[in-house]
Amino acid sequence: MRSGLAVGKFWPPHAGHHHLVERVAERCDRTIIVVCASATQIPEGGSRAMWLQAVHPRAEVVVVDDLCAWHHPDPCLHACTDVWVARIGQLGLGKIDVVGTSESYGDRFSTLLGAEHLSVDSKRTLIPVSSSEIRRDLKLYWSQLHRVVKTGLTRRVVILGAESTGTSTLARDLASKLGVADTAEAGRTVSWELFARSENDMSKIEWTEGVFWDIVNKQIALEHHAISESIQSIPGRFGPWVVCDTDTLATVAWWERYLHADSTSILQFASSRFADLYLLTDPTDVIFDDSDPLRDGALIRSSMHSRMMQLLEQSGRPWRLMTGSPSDRLAAAMEAIRGYETSNPRWVHH
Repeated sequence: MRSGLAVGKFWPPHAGHHHLVERVAERCDRTIIVVCASATQIPEGGSRAMWLQAVHPRAEVVVVDDLCAWHHPDPCLHACTDVWVARIGQLGLGKIDVVGTSESYGDRFSTLLGAEHLSVDSKRTLIPVSSSEIRRDLKLYWSQLHRVVKTGLTRRVVILGAESTGTSTLARDLASKLGVADTAEAGRTVSWELFARSENDMSKIEWTEGVFWDIVNKQIALEHHAISESIQSIPGRFGPWVVCDTDTLATVAWWERYLHADSTSILQFASSRFADLYLLTDPTDVIFDDSDPLRDGALIRSSMHSRMMQLLEQSGRPWRLMTGSPSDRLAAAMEAIRGYETSNPRWVHH
């Protein structure tokens, strides 16, 4: 058994990194990828490790503290190599036979580990890209990222609102303005199916926990489809985003409305996958459309709106109330996206 090693920040992983790992894997029976990550880096080390694991399923991916974070962005010192040799030894990875790098430290690092040095595209002629270049211009180097990484970098903005408050209109308008994909509302599609099976009578529908979990799963599937479509295009000025018409957090309110039951389980699940940004549509600016047979009626709009606002406050996630005309709401939504990007940089080292 020959073991090969690749070490780096992979911040983010790109085509050059994957090429390096593949060259190591060709020479070895076992491939180990060590991801160096500080606690405050964004994207965090755990995410970068999972992206690498998805692209290289047969590799062993290990996340360790970035021992060189203290001198970022200055180049490593001569002594850094000794520190990393000691750290690799502490991990209990066993004998390392091959070390793959594209860096100048590779010869000495490999020698100290008692391994062969596999130098891969050190002059960046085969794949002319680096992580630092990607961080400086994500749009320019978008094609150098694997779809798994593109998906991980895509942010979600979710439009929430009670019935007939303009959520679908805002989702459509915002997605069009950003030039990204958006999702439909899975619950509405499921409701039409249940409505038809119940003699076109909403009062005869049997709402169960199973129905709501089915809606949640289908909504998530729609999100995945939208992201898959969105990442095929170069991101706009705000970076990769996808617009979602509702999500699991809104389903918590409908669960409580129809089941009159404890919503702890679905709330816990919603908490595990909050969106980056929420926009809540105000019911007072939209005339209720009572021609839609799926809608409960105008009387519950206020209480549903209040519950969704409460859920958003409890989530701790950033959110904004959307008021006014459709054009007013679109302008406010774009400003919310801009503000989120300013307050939440995509790349943070420490």
